[in-house]
Amino acid sequence: MVAKAVKNRRRTLLVNPAAQKRFVLSISIPTLLMLLAVGVWAVWIEGSAFDDDATVGSSALPSFLPFGVGMFVAILAFGATIVVQALRVSHRVEGSAYRIVKSMERIRTGDLDFTVKLRDKDHLQEVAAELNRLMDWLRTRLPAQPASRASATGGTPGASTSAAEPLEAVGAAEKP
Repeated sequence: MVAKAVKNRRRTLLVNPAAQKRFVLSISIPTLLMLLAVGVWAVWIEGSAFDDDATVGSSALPSFLPFGVGMFVAILAFGATIVVQALRVSHRVEGSAYRIVKSMERIRTGDLDFTVKLRDKDHLQEVAAELNRLMDWLRTRLPAQPASRASATGGTPGASTSAAEPLEAVGAAEKP
């Protein structure tokens, strides 16, 4: 049986590589430095308790090497988890931002015949909803769209040829 494709799944993990890199580094570096500092402190405390020459009565105390190796492995595991989670969150934020920017570019060209749709777990849902409300508002206030589209293809003479002209007309109509 073939598994169904996940609806609305992005094809790439890095939607905006530069922004996602900044996001992941800003989350990961401070957290990893703090984790490393705690690990070094714990190994230092444990190391001072386990000197190689330390004995209690006739038995020798255990070496701190297993503890130090365990701390190193734990720091690597926690660090990898932090980086992966930061990448996942950056994907949800930057993917949403990318889709909203692309929608704004479509609006700027005069296309209002769509809605901005984000995935359920994506961030910036409120921004997308507000952008959809803005497009609804513009649809009710802009002149008829077919005339401006016809002029773009050489149709109605004298009709608006710039996508910005209908938006300026709305602004002029709103002034007292």
